[in-house]
Amino acid sequence: MLRLHYSLSFLSEDIIWFRKRQPYEGGQHMLEIHNLEEGLGLFKTLGSEVRLKIVWLLARNGEMNLNEIAGALGLTNGAITSHIRKLEECGMIRIHAASTGRGSQKRCDLVHDRILLNMLNTPEEKQTKVYETVIRVGQYTDYAVNPPCGVVTAKGPAGGLEGVRSFAHPDRFEGELLWFHDGYVEYRIPNLLPPDNQIVQLTISAELSSAEEGPSEEHSSEITFYLNGRQMGTPEYFQPQDATSGIFSPAWWKNKALSHGNPKLIVFNRSGVFMEGRKASSSGLGDMNLDETSDLRLRLETRPGKLHHGGCAIFGSGFGNYHQDIVVRVHYMPSDQTAVREAESKYSS
Repeated sequence: MLRLHYSLSFLSEDIIWFRKRQPYEGGQHMLEIHNLEEGLGLFKTLGSEVRLKIVWLLARNGEMNLNEIAGALGLTNGAITSHIRKLEECGMIRIHAASTGRGSQKRCDLVHDRILLNMLNTPEEKQTKVYETVIRVGQYTDYAVNPPCGVVTAKGPAGGLEGVRSFAHPDRFEGELLWFHDGYVEYRIPNLLPPDNQIVQLTISAELSSAEEGPSEEHSSEITFYLNGRQMGTPEYFQPQDATSGIFSPAWWKNKALSHGNPKLIVFNRSGVFMEGRKASSSGLGDMNLDETSDLRLRLETRPGKLHHGGCAIFGSGFGNYHQDIVVRVHYMPSDQTAVREAESKYSS
């Protein structure tokens, strides 16, 4: 699985994943391209520097009208019209009319804030189907945490409680941010597979960080991911973030150590475990045989005694810089096709 990167000099880290930097009602979804042929039209559209700059502007600023886009690029409205139309035709942006009190104007925003490209699609994988489910940060089903820790909603601490007690209060289901120094939280992923199907890939997206403020090395953290009790790859290294307030965090939230995180993409499939496109382990879903009867338990854990032991913070849609909760995409295919792939793989090896 590959993240899409662009080497043009005007692009910064902000554009990787086409991230939204301002709260608006635009795209909050990941576009998944299953093979190079499928993405050919989009690649051609993004092959223009002007169109890439337009995407960059919308990712950075949110919704903009045509005059604003043209002015930012130093071009006329007429010069950007065809570029806007091509971005709309490929599904990258949407255009709508908005009333200004003195008439209406055309406004643009992104449809997708992330793009995921799978370059190694096999003929069997063309039968793969996907469903997406969103899990609120406070909807964990098991936990064991040590302070400093807490769960907060958009209105305040869960149940008005501090520390470990907030994790057990019913208000935690509305939780938008949680953190702990060491321990774990575990989520159950809804299993919506139809009969006689098997999971071939899980894609998990969330905003995460260390739970402490301070120098990177001293307060960084190692977070380990588990699926159904099995450790998935090596612990992932997380640095504390700067003290800049989160774009989506409530005005009353003043905790600088928990201002925002980084978006993380974790992929479990039959080839292994991938963290941000980097292969972290060859031990993935290969022998787990996850079907419609399987329980799907995702655990995030930090352990005491580690060199990097800054805890774990998980941000929901109401806190941090990325307007999303924990997003899980489950890829599945008929069980007989899974068996065919396994047999072919063993034969070819």
